[in-house]
Amino acid sequence: MTRCRDRQEALDCTLLFIAQQGWLRTGKPFLDSLVEFLGRTLDVAYVLVDELLPSGSRARSIALYANGEPAHNIEYDLAFTPCENVMNKRLCCYPDGLRERFPEDALLVQMKAESYMGIPLWDSKGVPLGLISVTIGGRIDDAIMRVMDAIVLFSALLIAVALADAIGN
Repeated sequence: MTRCRDRQEALDCTLLFIAQQGWLRTGKPFLDSLVEFLGRTLDVAYVLVDELLPSGSRARSIALYANGEPAHNIEYDLAFTPCENVMNKRLCCYPDGLRERFPEDALLVQMKAESYMGIPLWDSKGVPLGLISVTIGGRIDDAIMRVMDAIVLFSALLIAVALADAIGN
């Protein structure tokens, strides 16, 4: 996997990847390949797919890409994180100043995160299963935001199906 030359090519490459890989792989293998592909293609620090735990107040990553490679999954409290806003059933984008907006999120400080975009993933009944998000060490410019917005929205259904498969839902 290599970085695409420009943002339009990144969108084209990602949609092609999802169309091809979404039918070849399912569940966790698809999610693992997706987060790595997005991380490398968009040249971002972190991409993750989380499942919402039964308590509704915690999440656990199912697939995590961190600083250029697949990483061990994590579990965390949603309170006072940007992911908490995503789980309230809406796309969230913070193009800059992320740590200032969420000062109680120690993980964001550790990650040196400056910007974030995430969208919830639902099952067929509209029940939240989890989320997919991208975290960046720099500012998200308008071009990156448009591409990530399109990528996340176009791929959300397929990712939700893979997440449901991965967690046995």
